[in-house]
Amino acid sequence: MKRTNLLLGVLLVGQLTFFGLVYAFCGSPSGTQAARQLLLAGVKREAVQKITIADNDGKKVILAPRGDKWVLPERADHPADTKKVDRVLGQLLGLESVYLVSRSPAHHNEFEVAAHKFRRRVTLEGKEGLQKQIFVGKSGSSGFTNVRLASGPEVYAVEDLKYWELGTRVADWAQKKVVTRTASGWLAWTSPRAASTTCWNAPPWPVGSWPASPSRSPRVTSWPARPCSST
Repeated sequence: MKRTNLLLGVLLVGQLTFFGLVYAFCGSPSGTQAARQLLLAGVKREAVQKITIADNDGKKVILAPRGDKWVLPERADHPADTKKVDRVLGQLLGLESVYLVSRSPAHHNEFEVAAHKFRRRVTLEGKEGLQKQIFVGKSGSSGFTNVRLASGPEVYAVEDLKYWELGTRVADWAQKKVVTRTASGWLAWTSPRAASTTCWNAPPWPVGSWPASPSRSPRVTSWPARPCSST
């Protein structure tokens, strides 16, 4: 009888040790609903002055606010699609953990949220020393996306965010058509691929009637052109 009790006691200790290790390294079981937490709690939208989105291949895009609009500072402040930037920034600031996937750094590569293996790395910088970095990984079979804050080892499952929504090409964020009239009466056209804006002497007809790429039109290229900085 004593031997049986001893064996049962050893078995119980073994089970408790096993489950303790599982919890320590993996957190709560996958799929277990827990109290949600805001991953970027305390970060105010108006404090964000720079967004950098990078992929694991070294491609990146930088977005910055100019007044109530967003621009691409590495493309001569070419206007960005402000509605899209605002939407994605709102998604990032509103990220809530659905459940804890893992507490172990050993799982970062598997979920593609490691410092050197990730789907996307998003860095928010801004006022009062704001600097937050979040790694966005692959989605699991549940449809949730794995993410990790650079400040900790915990991997969380989140909804309403996919890595492919965070493009790393200028074309993913640039405003498609940018034709404006300057104060001195010149027609200005900016390309997201250009290093500067080019101006043409404005025609008498409405700006909206001109093609998105004036430089491809023989009629437009016949006009005198000059850098907009001299207007």
